[in-house]
Amino acid sequence: MSSTANNDLNANCKVFDNYGEDDMEEDEEDNFLSGFHCVPDPNELKQNINNLAPYLPTPGVWLDDVLQIANTIPSDVVCDVGCGDGRIPIWAVQRFNAKKAIGIDIDENLITRCKKNAKERGIPDTRIEFLCGDATKLDDSFFDEITVLVVYLIPDSFPILKDIFLKFLKSKNGVGNNNKRCVVIGWQLDGWRIVKTKAMGEDNMSTSQSVYLYDSTSI
Repeated sequence: MSSTANNDLNANCKVFDNYGEDDMEEDEEDNFLSGFHCVPDPNELKQNINNLAPYLPTPGVWLDDVLQIANTIPSDVVCDVGCGDGRIPIWAVQRFNAKKAIGIDIDENLITRCKKNAKERGIPDTRIEFLCGDATKLDDSFFDEITVLVVYLIPDSFPILKDIFLKFLKSKNGVGNNNKRCVVIGWQLDGWRIVKTKAMGEDNMSTSQSVYLYDSTSI
């Protein structure tokens, strides 16, 4: 756990910090945390998935890596495309004290779960927002305030999502003039320059996965 992240914790948010193997049984009592430890290997799943946005919960031992690779700071606005149950936006506010976090998912039931999870953790509505809809149909201006864009989807979706990445990276600088950073979990963007690569959870899971950072110099 990043010491910086710990120091910036939002005092009004309920914190869950059960990462070790000894805590797995306790975590399984909480629906938000139980999926953190036992998720399928995305490399095995990608051969059999027809859905461009399957629900693949991000393991808890990956969450810090996802946000740290972008050097997420309190002035950032973080957006997760295909947010699932909302764990990345929630973690951005709860753990990294991001100014705001936004989650987008096309599944209405998941958005309902996101809102419930955020409420249970005491995150105010002014700090977090969950939207049900198709991210490919967002107006260009939507990306202006966002400084960190996170995506965890299968490779077949990247040709469709590339327009989103371009809109985001070419949009004006966000709050505090923070530079735009795009974090892609699992697979590289073909033909784009990678700014940084990090192996997530390699010391805590039998299956680790890489996360890639891109910015305006990548395109």
